[in-house]
Amino acid sequence: MEECLTSGQDFVFQQDGAACHTSKKATKWMEENNVPLLKWVSSIPGLSPIETLWHEMKKVLRQHSARTITELRQKL
Repeated sequence: MEECLTSGQDFVFQQDGAACHTSKKATKWMEENNVPLLKWVSSIPGLSPIETLWHEMKKVLRQHSARTITELRQKL
């Protein structure tokens, strides 16, 4: 996230309510660094873009067995 803050590009952090995102330390850091938050419902997987992406990646990887890290990266 620090890379996003220092890159000069606009971004919004999608907050899904996970404990690591809502801890006092994380919340304080985000407030201090003016991180724009987009709160999201964590209990509806179909609405989470990252979960959809993980699902699609898993489907592709199941179809093509990779034997090395290089092969895995090529498939991704």
